[in-house]
Amino acid sequence: MNKLKRTSVFLIFSVSTLTAQFECATDLSSYTLEHEKSEVVSIDCIDSICTGRITWKNGASYTGSIKNNKMDGNGKIIFDDGGTYEGEWKLGQKEGFGAFIYPCGFEYLGNFRNDQINGEGVLRLSETESLSAIWKDGKVNGFGTHFRNDGSQFIGEFKNGKPDGQGMVVWESKDTMRGVWINGLLDQKSYFKFANGSTIVQFWKKGKIQDKAVYIQSNGFNTSGAPEQLAKMLLKSSLNKNDSVQSNFSLAWYVAAIEYKNQNDLEGASDQLRFAQIFLDPFEETRLSNLLDSEIDYISDEKDRTGVTQKVEPVNSEQKNIPIFF
Repeated sequence: MNKLKRTSVFLIFSVSTLTAQFECATDLSSYTLEHEKSEVVSIDCIDSICTGRITWKNGASYTGSIKNNKMDGNGKIIFDDGGTYEGEWKLGQKEGFGAFIYPCGFEYLGNFRNDQINGEGVLRLSETESLSAIWKDGKVNGFGTHFRNDGSQFIGEFKNGKPDGQGMVVWESKDTMRGVWINGLLDQKSYFKFANGSTIVQFWKKGKIQDKAVYIQSNGFNTSGAPEQLAKMLLKSSLNKNDSVQSNFSLAWYVAAIEYKNQNDLEGASDQLRFAQIFLDPFEETRLSNLLDSEIDYISDEKDRTGVTQKVEPVNSEQKNIPIFF
């Protein structure tokens, strides 16, 4: 009798973030199952090297190398739900290099040990999103890079499947945000460094942004205060004519919204998105404005789905230059 266990994967992101493109119905963190009876239905041996087929009562089947009636060598198994693993085996367990494809569409390519994801590997979440990391028993532990579907990358340390320690978000524009995450939550200060040389410092406590920020211009001049106060000043001053200043503030608070979204805090994400929008020209379509619109639509849909009635309303032309919550 062989026992098989579906590989468990513990993901660092919110279920709503990861499953949006695949509409996965399965919580992968509890994706385990033990198959009971198995039967070797065919086998062919040449010089003690055997290949054949093993089946299970529930419909799972394995084709490949067999030793002592167990998977050993290279082979492929198709689970009853359509998930597949193809790669190296040892004594009936996934051991070595292989590829696991989940029924929802996620694909893992990398190393296995003791029938679990262990070592270096890449988890592909969609055409535009993947996680390249070091894994231990199905969880990300150590250094990893999350290539996100908005074009940015999170690079940093993970512990037990969550960001933990120093990390950095890098954008295609070369803008960067550095910070410290504790148990998956941004904490202390985050430093947004922009390509034009300016910096925005945000203050965080256990994943919640605080009512203080510092804006440092490329010439070293800095202004601090509540984000609303900084917004009023910028929108009324000559700095408002500098497009990079406006886009910098929008990007910083867009990233803050994503932090709230990853905590499944829809109201918090809504607040940050509303703040990010006030700096952009509603008549100009940009990469960032499209990202904001996409997130606003997503949050609204999620609120409808979960029964939260309040929605994020886009900023219209009359609201331009007037922070909507002042």
